[in-house]
Amino acid sequence: RINLTWAIPAKLARAKLVWHQRTILSRSSVWKIIPFLCSHFIATSKSVLKSTPKTFDKNKVSLIYNPFDTDARYNFSESKEKLICRFNICADAVIFGCVGRLVGYKNIEFLISCFQELVFIHNKRVHLLIIGTGDKAYCEGLVDMVNSAGLNESITFCGFISRPLELICGMDVLVASSAIDAFGRTLVEAMLQSTTVIASDKGGHLEIVEDGVTGLLYKADDKESFVNNALTLIEGESLREALSKEGFKRNIERFPKKKHFLEVEKVYKTLIES
Repeated sequence: RINLTWAIPAKLARAKLVWHQRTILSRSSVWKIIPFLCSHFIATSKSVLKSTPKTFDKNKVSLIYNPFDTDARYNFSESKEKLICRFNICADAVIFGCVGRLVGYKNIEFLISCFQELVFIHNKRVHLLIIGTGDKAYCEGLVDMVNSAGLNESITFCGFISRPLELICGMDVLVASSAIDAFGRTLVEAMLQSTTVIASDKGGHLEIVEDGVTGLLYKADDKESFVNNALTLIEGESLREALSKEGFKRNIERFPKKKHFLEVEKVYKTLIES
Protein backbone atom coordinates (compact mmCIF):
# COMPACT_ATOMS: atom_id res chain seq x y z
CA ARG A 1 0.00 0.00 0.00
CA ILE A 2 2.88 2.36 0.72
CA ASN A 3 4.32 1.70 -2.74
CA LEU A 4 0.93 2.33 -4.34
CA THR A 5 0.61 5.61 -2.42
CA TRP A 6 3.96 6.87 -3.69
CA ALA A 7 3.44 5.67 -7.27
CA ILE A 8 0.94 8.40 -8.18
CA PRO A 9 3.01 11.43 -7.04
CA ALA A 10 6.10 9.83 -8.61
CA LYS A 11 4.30 9.63 -11.95
CA LEU A 12 3.05 13.20 -11.65
CA ALA A 13 6.57 14.42 -10.86
CA ARG A 14 8.03 12.26 -13.64
CA ALA A 15 10.33 10.73 -11.04
CA LYS A 16 11.62 7.18 -11.12
CA LEU A 17 10.17 4.86 -8.51
CA VAL A 18 11.88 1.88 -6.90
CA TRP A 19 9.27 -0.55 -5.57
CA HIS A 20 10.81 -2.43 -2.62
CA GLN A 21 8.61 -5.42 -1.77
CA ARG A 22 9.15 -7.28 1.53
CA THR A 23 6.01 -9.40 1.71
CA ILE A 24 4.41 -11.99 -0.58
CA LEU A 25 1.87 -10.31 -2.86
CA SER A 26 -1.70 -11.55 -2.74
CA ARG A 27 -3.36 -12.93 -5.88
CA SER A 28 -5.36 -9.73 -6.29
CA SER A 29 -5.49 -8.44 -9.87
CA VAL A 30 -4.58 -5.00 -8.50
CA TRP A 31 -0.91 -5.99 -8.43
CA LYS A 32 -0.87 -6.49 -12.21
CA ILE A 33 -0.40 -2.73 -12.57
CA ILE A 34 2.91 -2.75 -10.66
CA PRO A 35 5.09 -3.03 -13.82
CA PHE A 36 3.47 0.16 -15.15
CA LEU A 37 3.97 2.09 -11.92
CA CYS A 38 7.61 1.51 -11.04
CA SER A 39 10.97 1.89 -12.72
CA HIS A 40 12.51 -1.03 -10.85
CA PHE A 41 11.21 -3.74 -8.54
CA ILE A 42 13.26 -5.13 -5.64
CA ALA A 43 12.11 -8.37 -4.01
CA THR A 44 13.62 -9.41 -0.69
CA SER A 45 13.27 -13.17 -1.28
CA LYS A 46 12.58 -15.74 -3.98
CA SER A 47 9.16 -16.31 -2.43
CA VAL A 48 8.32 -12.63 -2.94
CA LEU A 49 9.74 -12.77 -6.46
CA LYS A 50 7.45 -15.68 -7.38
CA SER A 51 4.40 -13.66 -6.37
CA THR A 52 5.15 -10.74 -8.71
CA PRO A 53 3.32 -10.15 -12.03
CA LYS A 54 4.67 -12.28 -14.90
CA THR A 55 4.58 -9.25 -17.22
CA PHE A 56 7.67 -7.70 -15.61
CA ASP A 57 10.70 -6.97 -17.78
CA LYS A 58 13.37 -9.19 -16.16
CA ASN A 59 15.88 -6.32 -16.43
CA LYS A 60 13.70 -4.25 -14.12
CA VAL A 61 13.55 -6.82 -11.30
CA SER A 62 16.19 -7.59 -8.66
CA LEU A 63 16.43 -10.07 -5.81
CA ILE A 64 18.16 -8.32 -2.90
CA TYR A 65 18.00 -9.89 0.54
CA ASN A 66 17.48 -7.70 3.60
CA PRO A 67 20.63 -6.69 5.50
CA PHE A 68 21.51 -7.86 9.01
CA ASP A 69 23.79 -6.51 11.70
CA THR A 70 26.45 -9.20 11.57
CA ASP A 71 28.48 -7.42 14.25
CA ALA A 72 25.82 -7.69 16.99
CA ARG A 73 27.00 -10.69 19.00
CA TYR A 74 26.09 -11.85 22.50
CA ASN A 75 27.53 -14.56 24.76
CA PHE A 76 25.41 -17.72 24.91
CA SER A 77 26.16 -18.69 28.52
CA GLU A 78 25.50 -15.19 29.85
CA SER A 79 22.34 -14.77 27.78
CA LYS A 80 20.94 -18.17 28.80
CA GLU A 81 21.59 -17.45 32.47
CA LYS A 82 19.63 -14.21 32.11
CA LEU A 83 16.74 -16.11 30.52
CA ILE A 84 16.72 -18.69 33.30
CA CYS A 85 16.66 -16.02 36.01
CA ARG A 86 14.25 -13.64 34.29
CA PHE A 87 11.61 -16.23 33.41
CA ASN A 88 12.21 -18.72 36.23
CA ILE A 89 13.20 -21.60 33.95
CA CYS A 90 14.62 -24.91 35.14
CA ALA A 91 18.43 -24.67 34.93
CA ASP A 92 18.87 -27.79 32.77
CA ALA A 93 15.93 -27.09 30.43
CA VAL A 94 16.37 -26.95 26.67
CA ILE A 95 14.93 -23.53 25.83
CA PHE A 96 12.93 -23.09 22.63
CA GLY A 97 11.66 -19.71 21.51
CA CYS A 98 9.60 -18.04 18.81
CA VAL A 99 9.82 -14.32 18.10
CA GLY A 100 7.45 -12.06 16.16
CA ARG A 101 3.95 -10.66 15.95
CA LEU A 102 1.34 -12.95 17.42
CA VAL A 103 -1.01 -13.46 14.49
CA GLY A 104 -2.88 -16.49 13.17
CA TYR A 105 -0.56 -17.35 10.30
CA LYS A 106 2.38 -17.74 12.69
CA ASN A 107 0.82 -21.05 13.83
CA ILE A 108 1.34 -20.44 17.55
CA GLU A 109 -1.59 -22.75 18.40
CA PHE A 110 0.16 -25.54 16.50
CA LEU A 111 3.35 -24.86 18.45
CA ILE A 112 1.55 -25.01 21.80
CA SER A 113 -0.09 -28.29 20.81
CA CYS A 114 3.29 -29.77 19.90
CA PHE A 115 4.83 -28.67 23.19
CA GLN A 116 2.12 -30.46 25.08
CA GLU A 117 3.65 -33.70 23.78
CA LEU A 118 7.25 -32.57 24.33
CA VAL A 119 6.54 -31.59 27.94
CA PHE A 120 4.81 -34.94 28.52
CA ILE A 121 7.95 -36.72 27.34
CA HIS A 122 10.59 -34.51 28.96
CA ASN A 123 8.67 -32.76 31.74
CA LYS A 124 10.70 -29.75 32.93
CA ARG A 125 13.59 -30.40 30.56
CA VAL A 126 11.93 -28.31 27.85
CA HIS A 127 10.63 -24.72 27.92
CA LEU A 128 9.07 -22.47 25.26
CA LEU A 129 9.36 -18.68 25.24
CA ILE A 130 6.83 -16.81 23.08
CA ILE A 131 8.13 -13.30 22.41
CA GLY A 132 5.86 -10.71 20.82
CA THR A 133 2.43 -9.12 21.01
CA GLY A 134 -0.72 -9.08 18.93
CA ASP A 135 -4.47 -8.60 19.05
CA LYS A 136 -5.59 -8.69 22.70
CA ALA A 137 -8.38 -11.23 22.17
CA TYR A 138 -6.09 -13.51 20.14
CA CYS A 139 -3.31 -13.37 22.75
CA GLU A 140 -5.77 -14.07 25.56
CA GLY A 141 -6.96 -17.11 23.61
CA LEU A 142 -3.39 -18.40 23.41
CA VAL A 143 -2.91 -17.93 27.15
CA ASP A 144 -6.18 -19.79 27.83
CA MET A 145 -4.97 -22.62 25.60
CA VAL A 146 -1.72 -22.90 27.57
CA ASN A 147 -3.52 -22.82 30.93
CA SER A 148 -6.11 -25.38 29.83
CA ALA A 149 -3.33 -27.75 28.76
CA GLY A 150 -1.53 -27.29 32.08
CA LEU A 151 1.53 -25.85 30.36
CA ASN A 152 1.82 -22.55 32.23
CA GLU A 153 5.06 -23.71 33.91
CA SER A 154 6.59 -24.78 30.59
CA ILE A 155 5.45 -22.01 28.23
CA THR A 156 6.08 -18.34 28.96
CA PHE A 157 4.54 -15.36 27.16
CA CYS A 158 7.22 -12.68 27.27
CA GLY A 159 5.32 -9.86 25.58
CA PHE A 160 7.18 -7.20 23.59
CA ILE A 161 10.97 -7.18 24.01
CA SER A 162 12.83 -4.14 22.68
CA ARG A 163 16.15 -5.98 22.23
CA PRO A 164 15.30 -9.57 21.34
CA LEU A 165 18.75 -10.55 20.01
CA GLU A 166 20.18 -11.12 23.48
CA LEU A 167 17.24 -13.38 24.32
CA ILE A 168 17.58 -15.23 21.03
CA CYS A 169 21.26 -15.83 21.79
CA GLY A 170 20.31 -17.49 25.09
CA MET A 171 17.89 -19.91 23.47
CA ASP A 172 18.94 -23.42 22.57
CA VAL A 173 16.53 -23.52 19.60
CA LEU A 174 14.61 -20.85 17.72
CA VAL A 175 11.37 -21.97 16.05
CA ALA A 176 9.78 -20.47 12.91
CA SER A 177 6.38 -22.11 12.62
CA SER A 178 4.72 -19.91 9.98
CA ALA A 179 3.93 -21.55 6.65
CA ILE A 180 3.70 -18.33 4.61
CA ASP A 181 6.61 -16.11 5.70
CA ALA A 182 8.15 -14.24 2.81
CA PHE A 183 11.58 -14.79 4.30
CA GLY A 184 11.90 -15.48 8.04
CA ARG A 185 14.12 -12.75 9.44
CA THR A 186 14.37 -14.22 12.94
CA LEU A 187 15.90 -17.39 11.51
CA VAL A 188 18.87 -15.43 10.18
CA GLU A 189 19.10 -13.37 13.37
CA ALA A 190 19.22 -16.61 15.37
CA MET A 191 21.89 -18.14 13.16
CA LEU A 192 24.02 -15.01 13.53
CA GLN A 193 23.85 -15.58 17.30
CA SER A 194 24.86 -19.25 16.78
CA THR A 195 21.42 -20.40 17.89
CA THR A 196 20.08 -23.62 16.37
CA VAL A 197 16.91 -23.24 14.29
CA ILE A 198 13.93 -25.40 13.35
CA ALA A 199 11.39 -24.20 10.77
CA SER A 200 8.44 -25.31 8.67
CA ASP A 201 9.36 -26.36 5.14
CA LYS A 202 7.42 -23.55 3.47
CA GLY A 203 7.93 -20.05 2.04
CA GLY A 204 11.13 -18.16 2.61
CA HIS A 205 12.36 -20.65 5.20
CA LEU A 206 13.60 -22.85 2.37
CA GLU A 207 15.94 -20.05 1.26
CA ILE A 208 17.54 -19.85 4.70
CA VAL A 209 17.63 -23.32 6.24
CA GLU A 210 19.39 -26.25 4.62
CA ASP A 211 17.84 -29.24 6.35
CA GLY A 212 20.33 -31.17 8.46
CA VAL A 213 23.13 -28.73 7.65
CA THR A 214 22.26 -25.28 9.02
CA GLY A 215 19.08 -26.25 10.87
CA LEU A 216 16.13 -28.63 10.72
CA LEU A 217 12.97 -28.40 8.60
CA TYR A 218 9.71 -30.11 9.51
CA LYS A 219 6.62 -30.70 7.39
CA ALA A 220 4.37 -27.69 7.86
CA ASP A 221 1.37 -28.32 10.13
CA ASP A 222 2.57 -31.91 10.71
CA LYS A 223 2.67 -32.43 14.46
CA GLU A 224 4.55 -35.72 14.31
CA SER A 225 7.22 -34.22 12.07
CA PHE A 226 7.76 -31.26 14.38
CA VAL A 227 7.84 -33.32 17.57
CA ASN A 228 10.31 -35.83 16.13
CA ASN A 229 12.64 -33.08 14.95
CA ALA A 230 12.35 -31.22 18.25
CA LEU A 231 13.15 -34.40 20.19
CA THR A 232 16.23 -34.90 18.02
CA LEU A 233 17.45 -31.45 19.03
CA ILE A 234 16.52 -31.84 22.71
CA GLU A 235 18.44 -35.09 22.98
CA GLY A 236 21.31 -34.11 20.67
CA GLU A 237 23.45 -31.30 22.07
CA SER A 238 26.28 -32.14 19.66
CA LEU A 239 23.87 -31.87 16.72
CA ARG A 240 22.67 -28.47 17.94
CA GLU A 241 26.26 -27.29 18.12
CA ALA A 242 27.08 -28.56 14.63
CA LEU A 243 23.98 -26.98 13.07
CA SER A 244 24.48 -23.64 14.82
CA LYS A 245 28.15 -23.51 13.83
CA GLU A 246 27.40 -24.07 10.15
CA GLY A 247 24.40 -21.73 10.26
CA PHE A 248 26.56 -18.92 11.62
CA LYS A 249 29.35 -19.55 9.12
CA ARG A 250 27.07 -19.38 6.08
CA ASN A 251 24.91 -16.45 7.13
CA ILE A 252 27.76 -14.21 8.23
CA GLU A 253 28.84 -14.35 4.57
CA ARG A 254 25.37 -14.02 3.00
CA PHE A 255 23.82 -11.05 4.78
CA PRO A 256 26.33 -8.30 5.65
CA LYS A 257 25.03 -4.72 5.48
CA LYS A 258 27.69 -3.64 2.98
CA LYS A 259 26.64 -6.29 0.45
CA HIS A 260 23.01 -5.10 0.65
CA PHE A 261 24.08 -1.46 0.32
CA LEU A 262 26.16 -2.10 -2.81
CA GLU A 263 23.35 -4.06 -4.50
CA VAL A 264 20.75 -1.36 -3.81
CA GLU A 265 23.20 1.36 -4.82
CA LYS A 266 23.72 -0.42 -8.15
CA VAL A 267 19.97 -0.25 -8.85
CA TYR A 268 19.83 3.48 -8.12
CA LYS A 269 22.93 4.23 -10.21
CA THR A 270 21.46 2.33 -13.16
CA LEU A 271 18.22 4.33 -12.94
CA ILE A 272 20.07 7.65 -12.64
CA GLU A 273 22.22 6.90 -15.67
CA SER A 274 19.37 5.62 -17.86
